[in-house]
Amino acid sequence: FQGRQAPLARIADTLNAEKDGMLAVLAPAGGGKSALMAEAVRQARERYPQARIIERYLGITTNSSDLTALLRNLVAILRIEYPPPSPHAAYESHREGAPPSQAVSEEIPHELPPLIVAFRDGLNRVTAEKPLLLFFDALDQLTSGGHPADLNWLSVQLPAHVGLVVSAALPAEADAN
Repeated sequence: FQGRQAPLARIADTLNAEKDGMLAVLAPAGGGKSALMAEAVRQARERYPQARIIERYLGITTNSSDLTALLRNLVAILRIEYPPPSPHAAYESHREGAPPSQAVSEEIPHELPPLIVAFRDGLNRVTAEKPLLLFFDALDQLTSGGHPADLNWLSVQLPAHVGLVVSAALPAEADAN
């Protein structure tokens, strides 16, 4: 990977463990956003080996563009990586080979409102010992019910120890300016 040191430095600064930040990378279609995101992920893996890094390149397939599929996948990962407390946690911690808590194995919602709640709950369980870095490339390609997805599932303010970098193409009329 050559060049783009300024945007990579900005991404690295945003993901600095001392901050909890988010950054949007905006450029015209074909402007190299996906390559930049891939390099930023590679660098983040080197810089933050203790972090759980999730990268998604949206819009590559129909399923990768679906908001419900994305959130269901993220909730499943968050429940494994940052398990919710179990009402029987004290008991389970003493049992060798205990099954996952009911909260981890319970059904992941299919409807957006409870799915968004489950996603945000998962983000709130992230710890300083295992920060979470999310990279979503081509966020503008995300759909819900065959229509462009509303971004209300993304919080305005991220919980502690969560970093987010997204990319999106500028609208066609913005390309001309």
